[in-house]
Amino acid sequence: MSKVYFFPADAQQSMVNALPKLYDKIAGDFAVHGKRVAIKTHFGEKGNTTFLPPAFAKKICDIVRTHGGEPELIECNTLYRGERLRTENHIKLAKAHGFDFAPVVICDDGGKNWNIASEGKHFKSIKAGAKLKDYEIMIAVTHCKGHIAAGYGGALKNIGMGLGSRAGKLEMHAKVKPIFESAKCKACGICASACPANAIVIEKYAVMDKAKCIGCATCIAVCPYGAVGIPWSGTTHEEIQERIVEYAHGITGKIKTIYFNFLLNITPQCDCVADSGPVKMQDIGILASDDVVALEQASIDMINKAYGKDFFKESNRIEVSVQPAYAEAIGMGKRAYEIVKMA
Repeated sequence: MSKVYFFPADAQQSMVNALPKLYDKIAGDFAVHGKRVAIKTHFGEKGNTTFLPPAFAKKICDIVRTHGGEPELIECNTLYRGERLRTENHIKLAKAHGFDFAPVVICDDGGKNWNIASEGKHFKSIKAGAKLKDYEIMIAVTHCKGHIAAGYGGALKNIGMGLGSRAGKLEMHAKVKPIFESAKCKACGICASACPANAIVIEKYAVMDKAKCIGCATCIAVCPYGAVGIPWSGTTHEEIQERIVEYAHGITGKIKTIYFNFLLNITPQCDCVADSGPVKMQDIGILASDDVVALEQASIDMINKAYGKDFFKESNRIEVSVQPAYAEAIGMGKRAYEIVKMA
């Protein structure tokens, strides 16, 4: 069984103070001295109030500095339209939300990909943010909550969906290409000019040649009128969870990673939306492990136990055991775990 270390919910400062002890338990040969260390967290969308308080990521950055490393807060831009769609606004929002204690690096800035070979059933290659290649080690700092498409957003989603480039996010969400809504299109030509595959022509409105489209999703990002849509219905809930796991597998296969899951402010929806819904239960605490599968299984189990029934099925009608089960099946870790309570 893999060990999952648990510090029960307490006052925020007490939980912050517990992080060095948790780090020491899971760091092992996690040598950070003289290295740039990727800290993967979520900055919260504009208007969201339940994202993980930045004090936790700040403390982890302090721990890295104490051990001689250089922490950097990393993310990739979003697929949907919002403040985190473009790099400049993304960084501005991160700092406005209090993540101003370390450099913020948007890994797919400019729409650039790091293509990583994959042997999963969905992908032979995944598209992560190109700047991820700059890191050897990473710490996943994850706020656990529900999610409208995956059911549960934990460490696997934080890494898999979070660090997929915009093109990668499109692959995870859908099997088909972006769609153009002629009623919204103003025939401005911005999408055609930006398309790296020359797959868009302007007639009375923008028209895409699906045979030429490379699925980079640049058109989604640049359209000022919201006329380019995302075919969300192209993938089942089970498939999207498996696709997220394959992305997480590919990324963590290249970058050594340890994990902190924060079971605080648990809402039905994720931090990507302004209103993630009401907090549904008391805070549970912090879980930490070097085995992401054990960590995710323990997090789901503890949330459901605290709620008294299946929180994710009730909130989103999705069976979320797919994520740890598939992660175990492709060799990311083991679902069997032992909780080690920390004082």
